[in-house]
Amino acid sequence: MAAMGLLGSVMLLLVAALACERSLGKHLPSLRFWLQALSPLSGLLGIGAAVSGLYCTIKMVAYLGFIRYAPVVYIGSLAAGIASFLLGLRYGYTMLLLWFGRHLSSRQRQLVERLHAQLCENESTLGAAGLVFGSFCALLNIVK
Repeated sequence: MAAMGLLGSVMLLLVAALACERSLGKHLPSLRFWLQALSPLSGLLGIGAAVSGLYCTIKMVAYLGFIRYAPVVYIGSLAAGIASFLLGLRYGYTMLLLWFGRHLSSRQRQLVERLHAQLCENESTLGAAGLVFGSFCALLNIVK
């Protein structure tokens, strides 16, 4: 059982690559062009990654007993879901704010702004984790 499907893994890999654009661009300059071309879609990719990550996380928590049979798969899938959700919130923030921002009070808006600032500060770390766990889940889906 791999909770994060191949599409969710690919979305996680894309937002993780966007988060690591600077470091990836240093080592692979040709990749920087493609990541910059993907940048206008970051909001939609972020929302897709957040939804996929939330679904994966809920599914893994619901199947907590699975940890006894395959702990590496369980922990890797759970970590991928969390990384996908957080990176999705980081990149989908602007679009979500456009859609739901008018329903937030000023206190809720301040809380959301602080959360987004924290996600932006830890973007490269989340991106690296997303690349690792996204690759893990993609391989699980390809090999099975």
